[in-house]
Amino acid sequence: MGLLALTLGAYQFSPWTLLTLVALAMAAALLYLRLDLGLAFIALSIPFFLYPKPLLGKAFSLVETLTLISFLLWFLKTTIGSWSEALRRYKKDSSFELQEVPWGVWLLRELPSFVLYWAGDFWRSLTVLDLGVLFFLLLSLFSLTASENFGVSAREFRVVVLESALFYLLLREVPQHKGELWRIVDGLVAAAVIVSLYGLFQYFFTTDVIAVEGVRRIRGVYGSPNNLSLFLGRVLPLTLAVSLFGAAKHRRLVYGAASLPMVACLFLTFSRGAWLLGVPVAALFLGLMRGRRAFLAALGGVGAAILALLPLAGLERLTSLLSLQEGTTQRRLALWKSALQMICDHPLFGVGLDNFLYQYPRYMLPEAWQEPDLSHPHNLILDWWTRLGVLGVVALIWLEVAFFKVALRLYRSLEDEGMRVLSLGLMASMVDFLAHGLVDNSYFLVDLAFIFCLTLGLVRRMERIDI
Repeated sequence: MGLLALTLGAYQFSPWTLLTLVALAMAAALLYLRLDLGLAFIALSIPFFLYPKPLLGKAFSLVETLTLISFLLWFLKTTIGSWSEALRRYKKDSSFELQEVPWGVWLLRELPSFVLYWAGDFWRSLTVLDLGVLFFLLLSLFSLTASENFGVSAREFRVVVLESALFYLLLREVPQHKGELWRIVDGLVAAAVIVSLYGLFQYFFTTDVIAVEGVRRIRGVYGSPNNLSLFLGRVLPLTLAVSLFGAAKHRRLVYGAASLPMVACLFLTFSRGAWLLGVPVAALFLGLMRGRRAFLAALGGVGAAILALLPLAGLERLTSLLSLQEGTTQRRLALWKSALQMICDHPLFGVGLDNFLYQYPRYMLPEAWQEPDLSHPHNLILDWWTRLGVLGVVALIWLEVAFFKVALRLYRSLEDEGMRVLSLGLMASMVDFLAHGLVDNSYFLVDLAFIFCLTLGLVRRMERIDI
């Protein structure tokens, strides 16, 4: 782990091309030996996707580089073994003896049916959740045909949809025991702590903040405080679940300590979606799942947090929520009306991935003139529909139903209390995805897509390993 951290650090920060390539080759060699560590470092690098590494005239984020290398190494390691096993069973089932015919004849005569046999093996291993991810991936690929601006759609398909789906596949296949699962979660939590501490330093010791509506807002490693709040909102329910209900005392203490800077940083983003929807609903979900006393405690905690906000009630940042004539609420309603009109004009196939920005000026209402450059409609249903058409909403519902069905079964049936709490935390993170997504982005950013697929992939893998 230490060697991998050093080589990745040398790769990311080296100013010399030769050293960068050597470090990348060394990292690939280490990943070949320990792909599970690669998944942990992918989780650690998720929020830093906005800081790509220039290399040979191109620029790639670390999360993208690690995902692609890990996938290629996994494919190399597993394909040979899986094809050998499939060939053995194929020979047995078909009474075929390889040595009886020349290789050339075998390739011409037997390879097509063997490939179909191998593909059938893979198909039989797929679950409803796997099929949901595959359906979403294929639907996103098809949506490129509806895109007026093909270039931006193709890029979003690659860096958001395809690569996060590859991450899901790796999570589904690579980890072999619960320690490796926890290491991946630890990587994500460590990333959130680093981002939070950097944001707090930025807020208290620099002027690099967003001043708007009477408040100073942390933006951290992101361009917008809202993006920071979306990221932290996905991780905080997980750390709260483990710190409050986890089985291992040391992990409870570590995750509890990790939650503190995250809470402080999330508060100072002044994100109303996180304050009033995402985190409170996720906290109430945690309490509801742990029983009546826990739910009452969660309800009291949310109530106390709301009371603590009362001294801030006079801030323009909050009072603008109450006005339907001007301010954020008025602009958000106008945005939703425009998105609905866009859907009416493109109901079946949408406007394509990342094409909302280019279509919105045609639908923007006069009262929304202050924000003409919006890239999404700030609502998960409208977002998935405008990008992918009506089947995008079907894909979203499919993934959510399949996820909660698996996660609830794990939570109710697992004997390992630590894994039960992990499944609970992942569900709470997904609840934040749904609640906060009602008024903001949900999936179609690199970090949000990878966390979404991490959440799906971990519960899928927890089904398959002996816990």
